[in-house]
Amino acid sequence: MKAMKNWKQLLGGLLVLVTIGAFLYTWRTHPELLRQLKDVRMSYLLLVGVLYGVMIGLLVLIYDTTLRLCGNRLGLREQTLLTMYSSIVNFFGPLQSGPGVRTVYLKKRHKVSVKKYAAATLLYYLLFAGFSGLFLLSGIRPLWQAALLCLVLLAVGAAGTWLARGKLQKYEFVRDYSRPLIVRLAILTLAQVVLVSLIYFTELHAIGAQVSIGQTAVYTGAANFSLFVSLTPGALGIREVFLLFSSQLHHISSGTIISANLIDRGVYVAFLGVLFLTVLSLHAQDRLKLRSDSAD
Repeated sequence: MKAMKNWKQLLGGLLVLVTIGAFLYTWRTHPELLRQLKDVRMSYLLLVGVLYGVMIGLLVLIYDTTLRLCGNRLGLREQTLLTMYSSIVNFFGPLQSGPGVRTVYLKKRHKVSVKKYAAATLLYYLLFAGFSGLFLLSGIRPLWQAALLCLVLLAVGAAGTWLARGKLQKYEFVRDYSRPLIVRLAILTLAQVVLVSLIYFTELHAIGAQVSIGQTAVYTGAANFSLFVSLTPGALGIREVFLLFSSQLHHISSGTIISANLIDRGVYVAFLGVLFLTVLSLHAQDRLKLRSDSAD
């Protein structure tokens, strides 16, 4: 297990180096991209930063819902601090480690069942993948066909849940109070995917790319799926590869993809910097008692 983890970290490091090298090569061979970035208006960058702030608020609601599915809940302040902290760790930590941080904290501080929380988190990921797939399919098939396929998959999932309700009782997902929570989680997850699409739409237009909402939806679906195989901080290099290989679906050029992703990376790192300062100012480590946990 340790050897596998080291191998993944080594591969992730190599991918980061290859990605940086590819960016430098692209800048050198396409000087117009650098001019594009210099012409980006500050208002676009600020808007992207604000949208990422909205994303944090949305994640607070999503994580609160997954926790309620386990029969637990945190206060708003604690949930917000934990979301901010795990978002920072998720980007800079190895192998998208934010969910692990939340799981360990919730088990140690609030005795939340690891199995229940893992099952609730898996449900969220399935919804995220489903809506991302719907966005991606909208570029292959008419939107109504993609929506119909999504409904069929949801119906199959609901039928499977009903048939396995006896075994799922231990996860509390088929209890009476959980049904509106699942609907709430689905709505919040869809809102998250739409918000991600709006962020990408803003970034693409910031560099002057004339892309449609439909193109951006496909672009979003492809980018979202890169998160499931992320071996690098922030899926650096992985997301770009997914977007480049799916260019036949969204018809956005490689130069535009690279420029838009540079904006996204830059703004998000700056946003996480602000988030980090906010966490420090609120003494999040003391409030969440992470130091005492690690000492145990």
